[in-house]
Amino acid sequence: MKTIAMLLFSLIFSFSAGAQNILTETITNHDLWPDQEIQPLQNIVPMFYTPGRSIDPEIFQQYITDFQNTTLYPGMSICFLRDGEVYWKEHFGFQNLAQFIPVDDQTTYTVASISKTIMITAVMQLYEQGLFELDDDINAYLPWPVRNPNFPDIPITIHQLATHTSSIKDNTIFLDNTLAVGDNPLPMGDFLQGYFSAGGTYYSLENFNTYEPGAAYNYSNIASCLLAFILECLTEIDFETYCQQYIFNPLGITASSYMFANLDPQYLATPYRILNGMHFELPQYTWPVYPIAQLKISALQLAKHLSMYMNYGQFNNEIVLDSTSVDLITQVHNPGSGSGCRGLIWQIDPFLEFFSHNGLWRGFSTHYGFNLEENYGRIWLANGRHYTGVPPETNEFVNNLTLYARQYRPFSIEALTVVDTDNDGILEPGETVNVYLDIRNNTNITPAVSNLVIACSTEFPGISFTGDTIIQLGSLDYLGTTSQAGPIQFFVESTAPQGKINLCLQFEWDESGKPYRHELELFIGQADILLVNDEMDWRGDLKQTSNWYLEALDSIKSLHPNLSYQLYDRHAQGGVSLAFLDGFKTVIWFTGYDTINTLTLEDQNVLSSYLSNGGTLFISGQNISEDLEGSSFMTDYLHAVHVSDLYTGWKRIAGVDNDPMFDGFLFDLEGADSTSANNQNSPNVIEAHITSGGEKCLGYYPNLEGCGVRYNGNYKTIFFSYGFEAIATKAKRVEVLQKILDFFDVHVNTYDFEKHEHKLAVYPNPFSGSVSIEYTLSETGSVELSIYNQLGVLVDVLMNETVETGKHRINWKAEAFSAGLYFVVLKSGNKFETGKIVKIK
Repeated sequence: MKTIAMLLFSLIFSFSAGAQNILTETITNHDLWPDQEIQPLQNIVPMFYTPGRSIDPEIFQQYITDFQNTTLYPGMSICFLRDGEVYWKEHFGFQNLAQFIPVDDQTTYTVASISKTIMITAVMQLYEQGLFELDDDINAYLPWPVRNPNFPDIPITIHQLATHTSSIKDNTIFLDNTLAVGDNPLPMGDFLQGYFSAGGTYYSLENFNTYEPGAAYNYSNIASCLLAFILECLTEIDFETYCQQYIFNPLGITASSYMFANLDPQYLATPYRILNGMHFELPQYTWPVYPIAQLKISALQLAKHLSMYMNYGQFNNEIVLDSTSVDLITQVHNPGSGSGCRGLIWQIDPFLEFFSHNGLWRGFSTHYGFNLEENYGRIWLANGRHYTGVPPETNEFVNNLTLYARQYRPFSIEALTVVDTDNDGILEPGETVNVYLDIRNNTNITPAVSNLVIACSTEFPGISFTGDTIIQLGSLDYLGTTSQAGPIQFFVESTAPQGKINLCLQFEWDESGKPYRHELELFIGQADILLVNDEMDWRGDLKQTSNWYLEALDSIKSLHPNLSYQLYDRHAQGGVSLAFLDGFKTVIWFTGYDTINTLTLEDQNVLSSYLSNGGTLFISGQNISEDLEGSSFMTDYLHAVHVSDLYTGWKRIAGVDNDPMFDGFLFDLEGADSTSANNQNSPNVIEAHITSGGEKCLGYYPNLEGCGVRYNGNYKTIFFSYGFEAIATKAKRVEVLQKILDFFDVHVNTYDFEKHEHKLAVYPNPFSGSVSIEYTLSETGSVELSIYNQLGVLVDVLMNETVETGKHRINWKAEAFSAGLYFVVLKSGNKFETGKIVKIK
């Protein structure tokens, strides 16, 4: 694959060299790099991801290669970070086309405006020393005054320089007049003094905006450079020397500099302008404002600076910034939109809480960023710049790299097998559980990892490990997969509350800088809802369909804390058994992007039996009816008839007149302002199978071609022939799902636990003074009824005695207990049942 790319680039270069000199004389008007050119990632995915599996590295490597072949960036270096460590890196193409020098770990790029993030690191080190305050007038630290002549009495502050609100403009005429090849001979201070001092060589009213300082956002390179010059004034150290001593050396960054004179030229990436499918080699241009644009560094070296931020100012036990400074830098200081939403220098995408900075310079395009909450980061450096500006493919590529980085895991769980005592898949008090894992190695820093071990732990109350908590995996090649590693064995104590349990898997191996931690999500007890992710192809797409279901369920759960759901990955965890399904009041099953074999015959059979036992099923997918056309499951259980493989009309959906669920209801699929998956390539058309009792409840507007069918008999079903995830707004998705749960009689205000021969009910719930607890026994026996707080601590014993068969009720007088979440645990013989109760003030 890379050989083909190299041949392509060499051919392109051979056609382009002749026009090089003409082009370089006419490109200056295209060499601004306002970071609005690369738009932030917004409204792409909710803040969820499917736990366990990682996006397949082979998928995004192929995507990167295809992107390079389309956009013709000569050379690229890309890194993905997780928890502050680089686990995946790759280089593509050439650092020099004429000499066929490929990009490698040592290739050094001019990273353009990414340089500003190093500059703010240096400046904030002085802030920590108390040498200035952010709201100080910059004139207190400069040897000559700086004022906007339109507002001579209003000071410009350090904070305004760091947030691009100073009212200082970039006058590109003056900047381009100082352009030089190689290290710029004009001292930074001389240029700045001539730019800001009336009568100076570079002074003009055009150097300033007509609004007062602090009033508006406008990206300014020269204003940012004043921060670096203030550092020189405060420390009496030139900026290059300061960064080497106080940033690069502590981070272990070598062979990087703002000055070409300090670097080995054999590793320098050659800059190229891309025009009409050809490459034009450019000189290594510089401006005198070097601290904000001219850092030259490799991707792996730059990753150390990014890692320091991801670790709140520390790198390899070296404290470069105090954690409070990192917090201050990453706060929203300028709450604009797009690139105007700023921390201190860093751009903020508030939707994903992603902190980033891009760089565009003559012959270079760069972008890097990180997320602190989920602790992922990514770097893209390229030695090419398109003559006509940033192409839309590059905007999409940068956003997709963020999504790949977010889904990337150094080690992923490819298959998960959970075996409990009674083999029903529901992990209950009194059971011993064995967990087996198929692990894939996604790290390519070395060809293989050696002596890989996994250490298991959990903080979930009532869980006791009964086997070895260390799994020895030995050596594992890149993209190699283990088979049935484990087991991880634990016992569920009687005190274990119902809820999600996170098993912490700590991966350690010889080549690792520090352990990698992964949270494996299981569920203790019986949830109300089973959410089945049956999307085979989600790993090839960045927008995982499960996100939109999780978002809607969590929104409903925020209003009804007693609602519980369990996520099940059909393709990682295997087929579901009837014994497992029968424990759930409701099953939500979705197939996302799948186009063929959406529901296997095995799945159809087990769902048919589940429904025959009185279950409730909501199933959604854009190709299901096409795939199931004519099947007995389609007609006899979904009570629908397939009409058309593809609906091509207006993607608006309306409720059928007089339908008890959706009469008068109207919503869109997708759309320009949609927060949905926007993934409907083949929504089907269906109608109700009337003779078997099906009823059409939704249709495509305005002619009401069918897209929603429900059945209300000894079981209940709702079938959407499009993806629920495509409903355009979050509010409508939540409302639709709430209507479905209401139809299924999922009572979210009262905990009603029914399983085996016992029934436990708590009401009212939430409660204030006292609560009534009702339980039913199928046979006489000893009963323990206890109350635990949310930490799993026993706080009250309501009874411990022999009770006869039948229904019983007892009151818990909880006036003396604080408001919060509690668990009522019923033990009868070797049976345990648990219910959540919420006490309010």
